[in-house]
Amino acid sequence: MRAVCQLFVALFTLGWAAAGCGNALAFDAGMAAAIDKAADAFVALAGDSANTGKAPRQTDPAVKPLLDRILDTSELQHGVQPVSELGALGKWALAIVKVGTIYTLAGSGITKLEAVPNDPAVIEKLNHNAVVFPTEMGRYYDATMWIEGAIIDTVALFLSKASQADVERTKAGIAQIRAGALQSIVGVITTLPTNGIADDWRRQRLAVVAVIAPRAAKFLPAEDLRQLSEVAKTTAAQMTDPEVKSALTQIATVLTQH
Repeated sequence: MRAVCQLFVALFTLGWAAAGCGNALAFDAGMAAAIDKAADAFVALAGDSANTGKAPRQTDPAVKPLLDRILDTSELQHGVQPVSELGALGKWALAIVKVGTIYTLAGSGITKLEAVPNDPAVIEKLNHNAVVFPTEMGRYYDATMWIEGAIIDTVALFLSKASQADVERTKAGIAQIRAGALQSIVGVITTLPTNGIADDWRRQRLAVVAVIAPRAAKFLPAEDLRQLSEVAKTTAAQMTDPEVKSALTQIATVLTQH
């Protein structure tokens, strides 16, 4: 999630350069405002969930419409060309991060992502919230993957048309976007071994990762792909469900074929 926050800055850096890429997705100002408003309302409902552990549940009729507005990325899933307004897409990503932050930090006593220590015990506790909030965390992970896929497509389209001068000017921003994509995919995969997560939940997450993996394979540097492939292989070795193991192995293979 930290990576997506960094992406926000990088996306705005690139936004002006991609202005000529077309706008096939109806991501207008009204939609962006609605997503922002829903994210703010959701955070308000969450209150002190970092300490109480009582994060908003989708079964609450006041919560589901907010989650639907923020996490429904269906417009990005059916061959629609991504928006050229990378800044707007970055805002959507940040709204998704706000939701994920609430569920990830619920009950941890930690109120900010940047305050999470690099402690395996703490990370394990945070990952366990995928067990506590399976529906909500599952939707969050899926939305993160779809938005990453759209970002990858958008930047790839920009790069295919950019002049060498534009490529040089946006090099740092593109590097941040690549780093964010890597960390987001790693974050989903490394959550899968968490004790208590159902195999069906793992399969659902991997179905989305499998769609994004070929895009990542064409977008990430070779060293990042090797790292990501190893993470998938290592995770596969920890799984007992044949479908989950096979899905991870196939993802690892796809990442090394490009």
